[in-house]
Amino acid sequence: DYYHYHRWSAPPGVLVTDALREGLQESNAFGAVFSGYSARADLLLKGRVVALEEGERAKDDWVARVVLDLQLEDVGTGRVFWSQVLREEEELSEQTPEALAVALSTALGRVVQTITPQLVQAKRERDAAIPSAPSLGSTPESPATQEAEPSAPAGR
Repeated sequence: DYYHYHRWSAPPGVLVTDALREGLQESNAFGAVFSGYSARADLLLKGRVVALEEGERAKDDWVARVVLDLQLEDVGTGRVFWSQVLREEEELSEQTPEALAVALSTALGRVVQTITPQLVQAKRERDAAIPSAPSLGSTPESPATQEAEPSAPAGR
């Protein structure tokens, strides 16, 4: 049975994008986080919503299910250097649209908590693999380092 007279407050992709952006901003793990594309971004988090639904694990055991397929891309090279399908479930306190919304929000929050340290680590590994470009006036003994502003605009 579906909730025939209940609607999403926004398209599910927009809701997930907003939750990821807000969660990554609140983590303070990145210098800036944008929605969509930004000329200042060096990283792009993109992906798709595979599932954002209510499901039954067993008889009368209802859960909210979030499944996201996400990739982190280097904007400069277009290379995807982190990719993962994430799945979270949260038990519903009762089988109502309100309980589903709360459980989906909780499950999505766990996705953000899970991916944030993974994205930070992936960025560190990417940065370590990129040789620093010397700036004007640097000498071989004191090479200049470029520090890219970490940005993860939420994708589609």
